[in-house]
Amino acid sequence: MRLLAAALACIAVAAGVACGSSGGATKSTPASPPAAPAEGPVESFRLLLDALNARDAAGVYARLSSEARKDLSSEGVSALVVKLVGGDPNFRITIDKAGEPAIGGAQAQFDLTLDVHYQGKQFPLTDVAFMQLEDGQWRLADHFLQTALAAGGAGPPPAKPRVFRADGCVEGDVLGGVYLSSRLKVLEPCVTIEATVREVERPAESESDGDLSFNVELSPADERLLNDVNRTKIHGWLHLEIVPLDRAALPVPVEGQRVRVTGPWVLDTVHGHNEIHPVWALTVLP
Repeated sequence: MRLLAAALACIAVAAGVACGSSGGATKSTPASPPAAPAEGPVESFRLLLDALNARDAAGVYARLSSEARKDLSSEGVSALVVKLVGGDPNFRITIDKAGEPAIGGAQAQFDLTLDVHYQGKQFPLTDVAFMQLEDGQWRLADHFLQTALAAGGAGPPPAKPRVFRADGCVEGDVLGGVYLSSRLKVLEPCVTIEATVREVERPAESESDGDLSFNVELSPADERLLNDVNRTKIHGWLHLEIVPLDRAALPVPVEGQRVRVTGPWVLDTVHGHNEIHPVWALTVLP
């Protein structure tokens, strides 16, 4: 590998400069690797909270990723801060617990338990933070600020209803309603499987994401939907998630049930396993 790296470096050097020679040729200085982020994902999130609690809208905006800024301008951040302060001048959010970040390339995800202080009360908010590494800094890539506004009593952002085609697949955005959909890579926009439910994880009442997660054991015909991470980390099962947009219309799966499920087949690029996420349709089979 070192010889290969040296050869590639030679190609990048101007013609006529010998690599590894001592004959007086000027040696090129290898490029420095990118600087490591000054803070890790959790510390970067904590600093964003510090800015939010200080009502520093510019400081909050500076810690948002380019994706988050598509939905929230600097003026929008200022408006959110004004709404939070208007609801309670003493409003603040602090971290109670933070899980170990799962890092995949330039993305990171970690579980959080936050303490929300609002109108003289303190209550927990379970959340999942999604961070993006940009310009040498971990930046918030999800809709946490909108979630904070909802926690402050201003209500959640509206969700668009799905439009279904005759074949049961969704028209338009197949990842509609997914929390930070950019972390998912669509492998097939619409699949239908029959499987046995093996694990069910209901979201906590205070969880902002609100997804109901469950794992299923596939029939041999559908095992193509698994990858090595599914096989080694989650017992060879496929992971599925029902998002809040669909939860009222779908039954809650129960361990041991046979079910028929339709939704997009995706790769979770942070955790590395394949999923059906979101589940659009779920039928319990006899």
